[in-house]
Amino acid sequence: TREKTPLMLPDTYVWNHGKPYVMFIPKQKNGGSFMYNIGVIGCGPIIYQALKAAKELEKEGIGVTVVNMPQIKPLDTTFLLRFVKDMRALVTIEEHQSAGGMGSAVAEFLSEHHPIKIARIGIDDRFGQSGKLQELYEEYGLTSSHIQEVIKRVMI
Repeated sequence: TREKTPLMLPDTYVWNHGKPYVMFIPKQKNGGSFMYNIGVIGCGPIIYQALKAAKELEKEGIGVTVVNMPQIKPLDTTFLLRFVKDMRALVTIEEHQSAGGMGSAVAEFLSEHHPIKIARIGIDDRFGQSGKLQELYEEYGLTSSHIQEVIKRVMI
């Protein structure tokens, strides 16, 4: 698709080659804490869907921190270990084949260095199609509502 996507980075954002950027941290109300602390890592325009999902889940008391990982290689392993340290689970999201992508790289590294429950959202071993962005997101399960469902499943 060649549709315009929402601008999500703040004006203060400065590109730091290969460094992940925390896009959303849930706000705890009245000094309370979230029942769950889930991390979401994505790359590219799909982050917008992850942000929508995180903000909706925040209303339900589910804390979801969203990170944009602008590149996979080299994988920022120091960041990953710090990020998942206090997470209950992790969800990766990508707009392409799941196999061999960002989710695979993250899962492989964490399985050896910090085992954590991981759910990966992406396109599973099928050819892509052409169409409007929202239609494609729905076809491949990349909508904010599907992301919310996966996050809730990974909490169990």
